[in-house]
Amino acid sequence: MPFRRKPKSTLRVLAAVSAGAALSMAIAVPAHAVPIIINVPCTGAGGGTAGLNTAVTTLNGNAGGGTIILASYCVYQYAADSGDGQNAVPPITNTITITGNHATLQRTGAASYRLLAVTSGGALIADTFTVMNGSTASDGGGILVDTGGTLTGTGLAMQGNTAINGGGLAVAAGGTADLTGGLINDNRATARGGGIQTRGTTTLHAAVVSGNRSASSGGGIDITAPGSLTTDLTGSRTVIRNNTSPQGGGVKTTSGTGAWSLTLQNANVFDNTANNGEGGGIAMRGPAGIALIKDSTIAGNKASDPTGQAFGGGVSVDFDSTSTSNTATLDNTLVTSNMTLGVGSLGGGIGHFDGVLRLQNGTVVSKNLVSGQYGVGGGIATSTGSAGESLTVDGSSITDNKVTGTGSAAAGLYASGSPTVALNNATITGNTAPPAPAPGGVYSDTNITPTGTTTITGNTPTNCLYSPATITGCLN
Repeated sequence: MPFRRKPKSTLRVLAAVSAGAALSMAIAVPAHAVPIIINVPCTGAGGGTAGLNTAVTTLNGNAGGGTIILASYCVYQYAADSGDGQNAVPPITNTITITGNHATLQRTGAASYRLLAVTSGGALIADTFTVMNGSTASDGGGILVDTGGTLTGTGLAMQGNTAINGGGLAVAAGGTADLTGGLINDNRATARGGGIQTRGTTTLHAAVVSGNRSASSGGGIDITAPGSLTTDLTGSRTVIRNNTSPQGGGVKTTSGTGAWSLTLQNANVFDNTANNGEGGGIAMRGPAGIALIKDSTIAGNKASDPTGQAFGGGVSVDFDSTSTSNTATLDNTLVTSNMTLGVGSLGGGIGHFDGVLRLQNGTVVSKNLVSGQYGVGGGIATSTGSAGESLTVDGSSITDNKVTGTGSAAAGLYASGSPTVALNNATITGNTAPPAPAPGGVYSDTNITPTGTTTITGNTPTNCLYSPATITGCLN
C-alpha cells in the first residue's frame, strides 16, 4: 500500500495530544513532594515561636521536607512546650533545614522542656543558630537525637542547657550527630555528659566544648557504649576545655551495651578537672573499648580526690577488664603540664590500670606533676589491674616530670605489680623526685629489658637505682 503523507492539520492534532499528555504527566507529580521554603519572621503574622512551630509541622508533613529561614539575630522565646510536655519545637520527623542567621531558640518558661528533638526518620540540618536554656528530666537538654535520627550542624551553639544526660546534646544509640564549628558551652548534666552524651555516632569538626559540668562523669563529653566519638581537622582543631566532672573532666568513656569507640585526632584537651578521682582530661573506663588519640595535645588538666588517690591527671586508662583487645593508643601526641593532687596519687600525665596502652610515633609525656605525699609516676604510672595488662613506649619520650611530697618517687615511670612494660627507642630523662626514696627515673616491680636506642639518663635523684627489679642497661 503506498505511503500517504498525513495532512498538516492531523499532525497538529497529534502534537497537541502528545504535549497535553506530557503536561498531564508533569502535573501528576504531587506538588507536596517538592521541598518548601518558609520564612519565619521574628514577630507578626507567621512569626515568632508559633510561626516556627507551624513551619516545622508543615515540613514534617511535606514529602519533600524543606527549609526554614529564621530572622537574623532574632531571639525566639519559648514560654511553654509545644504541647507534648517535652519539646519546645515539635519533634522533627522529616528532612528539614533550619537556616538560623544567628538567631536563638530560648526556653523562658518555668516548666522543663528541651528545645529540639530529632526522632526516627528525621534529619535536621542546622545552620548558625543557638539553642539556649533548655531543661529536661530526661536526655538532651538542648537537643535530643533519638534512635534513627540525624543531626548535621554548622555553626550550631548549645548554651546553658540542663538534662540528666547530655546537658547540651544527647545522641541515642542508633542516632547520628555531625557538628562542624559551633560551641557547646555552659551546659549541665545531673549524671553524664555535661556538654554531650553519645550512645550513637558523634563526629566533631573544629568544634569547641567548654565550661560544661556533670555530676557523675564526662564534664565535657560522655561516650557510653555502644557510642562513638570522632574528631578531625577542619580548618582548626576541636577544643575540649575547662569542663568539670568527678571523673573524666574533659571526656569519659562508660560501659553500656557493646563497645565504645574514641578517636581524637587534631584535638586540644585543655584545663579540664576531675574533682573526685580520675582522668582530668580523659578517663577511659568500661570493659570494652578502643581509643586512638593522634596528633593531639592534652595539657593543663587536673585530677584530685579529697578522700583518696587521684589517678591520671591528663589521661586515665582503666578498662575494668582482662581482655587485651581493649587498647588505648597515643600517636604523636603531647601530654604536658597535667597534674594529680592528693595523698598517694598516681600518674600526673597518664595513669594506667587495665588493658593495653601504647605510646608511639613521637608521643611526649612532659612537665606533668604528682603533688602530695607518697605520690608516684609523675609522667606515667602503670599498675596491674588484670592479666594481660601492658604498656609500650615506642619512639616516644617521658621527660621533665616531677613528684613532690614526702615519700614520693618515680617521677618518670612507675610500674607496680606485674604489667608487661616494653621500652623501645624511648627517652626517659630530666624527671625529678625528692631525695628519698629513689629512684627518680624508673621504678618497676618486674624486670624491664629496653630495646633499640632507649636512654634513661639525667633523672634525679637516680635513674633506676633502688628500683626493686632490674632495668637492663640503666646506669645510676
